Amino acid sequence: MIGKKQFLKLINFKTILKLLKLCLPHLRFIIPSLRATRKCIAVSNANFGKQHMKNGPENAFRHALWVYLIAQYCGYITKKKAKALHWAMAITSMHEEVYPNEPLERAMDLHNNNIGKKLYIRSHSFALDEIENLLKKGVHNAVRIKSISELKNLEDTLVYID
Repeated sequence: MIGKKQFLKLINFKTILKLLKLCLPHLRFIIPSLRATRKCIAVSNANFGKQHMKNGPENAFRHALWVYLIAQYCGYITKKKAKALHWAMAITSMHEEVYPNEPLERAMDLHNNNIGKKLYIRSHSFALDEIENLLKKGVHNAVRIKSISELKNLEDTLVYID
């Protein structure tokens, strides 16, 4: 996990402006997004310990669950599922800009975020344990990738690189 000092070194004025542009029109989504993030980390820790902080299938689980939970929690506020989902994808994509990774890691994270989006579209009213079970099955069927081009054939599959 990145510390405050490392975060402050990564973030620059341009990034701050992007974050403000994204967040200011959606202030009512900030608290639910933070709650969803905490819940996602707690569920990931309970299921996988700290393994989800690496680039394995557990990380894929966390990314998909994160998008799903943000969309679900924000959906309770807006009642417009598309708006909640758009926010979830925007804020999690922004996360990838603020905390830069190698290109393959970034592509993996964005791909797994998209799996969370698809899951939310199909089953936005599922209970958390149902989503956990679906994603755990996804973890067992996750595919290790070595290049970005492999993602084309894995649209509905969690992926990992470790």
